[in-house]
Amino acid sequence: DLLFRAAHEPDSVKAKQLATQAYVLMKARQDRWFKGDDANWKPYDDIFLTMEGLGQWAAYAWLSDPRGAALPGLDAENGMRGGRRWWSQDEGLGLFLVIDRFLPNWASQAFAERPVIGLDLLRQAVGFE
Repeated sequence: DLLFRAAHEPDSVKAKQLATQAYVLMKARQDRWFKGDDANWKPYDDIFLTMEGLGQWAAYAWLSDPRGAALPGLDAENGMRGGRRWWSQDEGLGLFLVIDRFLPNWASQAFAERPVIGLDLLRQAVGFE
């Protein structure tokens, strides 16, 4: 929910604060579950969340584009979120809505020869180092 609140917050400073909070919670989830013998699963979590987010964002972008389905942005977003049954799709969409808001040229990094994952793009987008 923090990601979606950040995507819609009119005040950019508050939006970045919300997105930073989301980033911290996302990292905490990974730190909790991907340690010890399970540490080797973290890169797959990064890839999976990035792929889910890119797919959800691409569908949202077409739905909300005047040359696509031309739905109002919030209608497109609600359609993509559906019943909110799949956390990774929901979180991925929120992740890329925030990235798209604050990091205009993110696609050049996400689709580079050495792609940058979603969580690292979020960190850049909010200036969290």
